[in-house]
Amino acid sequence: MNASARYYGIQILRGVAAVLVLFHHQVVALRDLRIPGAEHFFFLLRGAFGVDIFFPVSGFVMFLTASAALRRTDSVNAAAEFTWRRLIRILPLYWIFTTLKLAADRFTVSGSLVAHFGLWYIAASYLFLPAYNPHGQVLPILPVGWTLAYEAMFYLVVALCIRWRAPLLTWCALAIGVSSLIGIYIPHAWGALTWMANPIELEFLGGLFLAALCQRKILLPSPLAVLIIISCVLWIASIPWEAEESLLRAALWGIPGCLLLWSFTSLERGLNLSKRRLLLLLGDASYSLYLVHLFIVPLTARLVARLHPGGLISLTLAQLAGAMGTIGVAILVHTRIELPLMSFFLGRVPWSLRVAEERS
Repeated sequence: MNASARYYGIQILRGVAAVLVLFHHQVVALRDLRIPGAEHFFFLLRGAFGVDIFFPVSGFVMFLTASAALRRTDSVNAAAEFTWRRLIRILPLYWIFTTLKLAADRFTVSGSLVAHFGLWYIAASYLFLPAYNPHGQVLPILPVGWTLAYEAMFYLVVALCIRWRAPLLTWCALAIGVSSLIGIYIPHAWGALTWMANPIELEFLGGLFLAALCQRKILLPSPLAVLIIISCVLWIASIPWEAEESLLRAALWGIPGCLLLWSFTSLERGLNLSKRRLLLLLGDASYSLYLVHLFIVPLTARLVARLHPGGLISLTLAQLAGAMGTIGVAILVHTRIELPLMSFFLGRVPWSLRVAEERS
């Protein structure tokens, strides 16, 4: 069972985060095409806040997963199994969509892809390593992969804690704290590798500490949790700021992201969230939605630009229809591709893990 399965609020929050990112990129596409009326939706650019929900949620889930692994006596195999499960969770689907993006780019790039992008950039995009794209940006071929690079680095820190049986909170706080300080004082212009040191990583740390609090039953009263959720929504909607990967983002968006996570987990006691099947399905499909929407949003934006007759109402309906269609495709990808892939690789553990299981 997934480490977060007992926390249905987390699954729902994942779905909310993915939809926010979808809205963000929908508005970016409208803005880039200069569609009349798009300016009325610019507040949805703050849907980038979805990333600042994903990171604390990831920290929360990793605390639960790593805590179970740290209770095992065979730390080497525990770390190896943790790493294998993390890899099959994110890599297969990401590699599929990265390859599809490369295939799509083949029709817009003159000459060979290797000549245009460079072999190192292509390899780095598959391996979650920072590299400059042809436009001078540190973004992989599949742009949302920049967040997965931070996820992968966080998983590595957790895996090392499991391997060496190190105190999880202490060592993660040290590693993430040092990386965040480096990110504050070393300019990103020094090279692509400096982008991996970023204060946004503090949001993982927030999720770790919140999981520790929740395990000790330190939760918010339900009325306060509801008040915090409303306050966070109003805060994100009201501050006139577009997200940057900086200490400012970690403070202005990371703290509300952590507070939303704490509030949702606190509300588990009074709400039977296990029956919210549609919301839970959206949460389960959140990773598929996060990857697949980059392919559908530009197409729907061009369709809207060509067909919609003008006016705020028609544009709103078109955007909602595009979002619903994208979510539907993401659910299909989740059920037909993502889940079968995970099942396939879970049944094919590395040889070293299989030998360890046979000996135990």
